[in-house]
Amino acid sequence: MSDEEFEKLVASLPRHIDRPSIAIVISDNFFPVSHRTLERWPVPVQSVNRRTIGKPRDFLEEARRRLEAAPVIMAKARRASAEQAA
Repeated sequence: MSDEEFEKLVASLPRHIDRPSIAIVISDNFFPVSHRTLERWPVPVQSVNRRTIGKPRDFLEEARRRLEAAPVIMAKARRASAEQAA
């Protein structure tokens, strides 16, 4: 995702967002993630009316950082078993 696309995404979101909502955005734009996983991310949040909210930019920057840090691996071809070969 380019910086321009990233900024458009951030601009399209509200100023504060809850974890379930941002989990959907991250899953649609970066990689699958659940709102429960986001509880462990080092992102500053606030508790308002018993809802935990944070700034979308903080969550998206962390998602981008994690995606860029993930190693690229090559898939190995699976060998056909004797049953499958027959």
